[in-house]
Amino acid sequence: VKKFAVSSSGRYVAGTNLDGKIHVWDLVTGSLVQSGSLPEQPGYVDAISYAANGFRILCVRGTRIYELDSETLEVQKETGVDIDDIRCMAVSPDSRRIALGLGDGSIVLLNNAYSVVERWRMHTDEVRALAFSSDGLRIASSGWDNKDKVCVRDISSGHLIGETGGLATSLAI
Repeated sequence: VKKFAVSSSGRYVAGTNLDGKIHVWDLVTGSLVQSGSLPEQPGYVDAISYAANGFRILCVRGTRIYELDSETLEVQKETGVDIDDIRCMAVSPDSRRIALGLGDGSIVLLNNAYSVVERWRMHTDEVRALAFSSDGLRIASSGWDNKDKVCVRDISSGHLIGETGGLATSLAI
C-alpha cells in the first residue's frame, strides 16, 4: 500500500498502491469492500483522504482532484488545480479545507471549492504527511528536511506554533 486513509468512523480504510487501484477494506470484518480505479491515464494516486462525513474519498493524481463516492468508488466530481508535485493531502474535520503537501516543502490550503486560500513554506524539502487538529484550527506537517522536522501551524493566524525533530511518514492529531 502506497497511500492510505481511515474514515472518520474508523470502520473503513481506503488504500492505493503503485498500480493506481483504490481498495476499501472494512476494518471490523477485515474484508475487501470495494475496488476501483481513477479514470483516464494509468498511474498511481499521489494522495488520498476521506472527507469528514465519510461519504466521499478524495484522491489526487497529477494536478487533478477526484471526489469518489466511498461506497461505489464512482467519480462524483473531478477538478483541475494549478498546483504541481502534490505528495500528500489532509481534509479538515468539517471538510471546508483541504491541505496539500508539495514536493518543494510548501503546504497549500484550499477551500472546499478547490481555490487556494493560503500557501506556506514549511519545509526545505518534500512534505511527507499532513494532519488537521480535531477542531480544524491547526495543521501538523512532516517534511523530508535535512532536519527531519514536524511542524504545527495555526491556520487562522498563519503562525508557526512549534516544531520538533524527527521524521514522520504519517501523522494524526
